[in-house]
Amino acid sequence: MTKVIDFPTQSVRDWAEFERIARDTLDGLQVPRDSHDQFLARIKPLYDKCFNRDLTIQFPWSDLPPLPTELNSRIQAAVNTGIQQFSSELSALINELFFDLVRREIELCLRDHGIQQP
Repeated sequence: MTKVIDFPTQSVRDWAEFERIARDTLDGLQVPRDSHDQFLARIKPLYDKCFNRDLTIQFPWSDLPPLPTELNSRIQAAVNTGIQQFSSELSALINELFFDLVRREIELCLRDHGIQQP
């Protein structure tokens, strides 16, 4: 019988890395360790919403009326380029919003513990 070994998904590995970095950062800012779990509990739901979803966008090519092959190819290339650019910009926006919230949560944590911000 073959034993299947479950490896963590990329998302699980990414969260573990984020958690390690967050804990190191909070330690460096002298936030009490018992507050680390509370901080991470507030961040995790947003992390899951931001990074545990498929943001793939596909255009329904089959819904288009028949077009000459060359024109169809050029239209598909232009639309796919636009979709790729939009997806890239959307990912950048999500990252920016997420890390803005992380920064704000760190500021609140410091404030709650009377720690002067660096």
